[in-house]
Amino acid sequence: MNKDRQKRQIINFLSHKKVFDVDAFCLYQWIERCHFHKWWDLAVELSAYLPPNSLDKDYDKRLNYILKECRDKSNERAKSTPLVERVGSKIYVRPKSNLPKTNLDLTGTIVHGFCLEGKTYRADSHKDVYMQIIQIAFNKYPEKKEKVFAICGSKRIYFSKDRRELSNRSELISGTHIWAELNFNANTLYNIGKKILKIFGMYDNSFEILTTETFGQANE
Repeated sequence: MNKDRQKRQIINFLSHKKVFDVDAFCLYQWIERCHFHKWWDLAVELSAYLPPNSLDKDYDKRLNYILKECRDKSNERAKSTPLVERVGSKIYVRPKSNLPKTNLDLTGTIVHGFCLEGKTYRADSHKDVYMQIIQIAFNKYPEKKEKVFAICGSKRIYFSKDRRELSNRSELISGTHIWAELNFNANTLYNIGKKILKIFGMYDNSFEILTTETFGQANE
């Protein structure tokens, strides 16, 4: 498969435009290909789809080395180049996680996963990211669960043991009797997620959502 076709295949996979039967080793090979061709951002995004402990020790060691270099190069390039990259008739935007957090706008973005405390997790939506953040915090510090009740808006509560106090979009946090309000936009979910990490004493600055944004067709 030639270089351009391979790149389009990877982008289609990440944007969920086509269904692929891809195993962990295939993802590893794609990441290696991205590293070789200097597609730093694509490699980082692909890593969110690799299940933990899915590769043997040698491949996992090589993967960590590759991804570290890809993340470093991606961050370097983000400081000096435009975010838009053209591939044929499509326009591809590198992960929003490379933007300064003060300017982060997640509106209209497609989620592929998130990074937290040096680990990469797979996620399919901003709500999925939010619920996973809550679950990670609860699993790590189960004795601090009640602290989430301190997080609320001026006129709305974000967590409750009584679902009737929340909207019909709320969901029960697994393993608890606490309901989480989900009737928020992507930016609000991200900001509340950071607040949760902060009150649980976790490294909230390490929290980054891996996203892409599609601008549609471009003229050849």
